[in-house]
Amino acid sequence: MFNRQIRELFKYITKNELTNELSVNYVKRNNIVKYEFKDNSFYLCPFDSVVTLDNYNELLIETDSTHIFFIDNLNFGTIQNSNKCRELTSDDCKQFKIFLDSCSAEDKDQGMVSLEDDFIYGLFEDDLLVAVSSLWNWGDILSDIGVLVHPNYRKKGYAKTVCQTLMSNIKRDFVWRCDSTNNASYNLAVSIGFIPTGFIKEQIVIKK
Repeated sequence: MFNRQIRELFKYITKNELTNELSVNYVKRNNIVKYEFKDNSFYLCPFDSVVTLDNYNELLIETDSTHIFFIDNLNFGTIQNSNKCRELTSDDCKQFKIFLDSCSAEDKDQGMVSLEDDFIYGLFEDDLLVAVSSLWNWGDILSDIGVLVHPNYRKKGYAKTVCQTLMSNIKRDFVWRCDSTNNASYNLAVSIGFIPTGFIKEQIVIKK
């Protein structure tokens, strides 16, 4: 299961390709990224790194860990409140700004949604934008999904609704990522139908 999706991830074999293809905002010189799945592991490593397959256990320490999920079944059945959702455009800029201003910096950092993303859907309540889900593409097949909900409209199922509505209208394979400490995002992913598949582990070289 998910072999095709994992193979797509493996195409990104250098930091330079990650920067160009995935819009990574910064790259630490000694930063190593490890994709860890049930049956295999895959490292992204700078060309001039001192880390090798023989010494990585001695030189690396883990600084962050992120769950990675894939989804196999997009047959969601009836999506509750999907009639409140629609695709957002540049005409929604003012509404989107009002929406973002209602959310904390931490929420925005974790939600990772932008009107400039490849695809973006919003859920409206009484003409107020209250939930947003967006995609940014990893190559030709995979899309990473983000979601953010207005703080006054949480625990209503709106995050699940806007994500499923977006995914039902886009023919892609989907990736979900969340910090290992973000239980709310983890539970949301599972409720949508995503299956925990592995981890992305940020590691740094120990200075000796």
